[in-house]
Amino acid sequence: GLGIGTAPRALLAHSISTTTLELDPSIAYFATKYFDLPASGRGVNGAVHTAFITDAAAWVRDASAGKNADAAKQTEASGAEVFDYIVHDVFTGGAEPLALFTTSFLTDLRALLSEHGVVAINYAGDLALPSTRLVLDTIYTVFGSCRMFRDNPPLDADYDSASDYTSNSKTRTAPAAPHGK
Repeated sequence: GLGIGTAPRALLAHSISTTTLELDPSIAYFATKYFDLPASGRGVNGAVHTAFITDAAAWVRDASAGKNADAAKQTEASGAEVFDYIVHDVFTGGAEPLALFTTSFLTDLRALLSEHGVVAINYAGDLALPSTRLVLDTIYTVFGSCRMFRDNPPLDADYDSASDYTSNSKTRTAPAAPHGK
């Protein structure tokens, strides 16, 4: 998700080209009009922002299979797009789109990473809840490891909320966070 475009603007400021997927065209409109996100095809510091108003699940599935004709970077072997960084940020403050946390989707997402690429997932939840545990288990199944980060330490040692970003490496070289905690 694009939100107000904070992540792509930050990457563009460091000369990193971006590709964003946003389901809601009004979100993309507001990010461009009111929050200084460059329009699709435009850039900053030699980097270009490419925006797609589309369903992320379908786009990622097609891109991982090499079916997107609009691919910006392609590998010669598979024809699939590859990215050094993927920011999976569909946090809505409530109900996340479950299709974007399935084994199938995350496997397709992983296929889009370059050899040493990293995906950061913005997810907030209570680790004591089964739904949060399922998401974390799915991340471990697909990526084999993750690092969890939070804004603040838990207020209560018996209550542990999930991290804001979980970072996964395609090559599975990042140290794994303790599984089951």
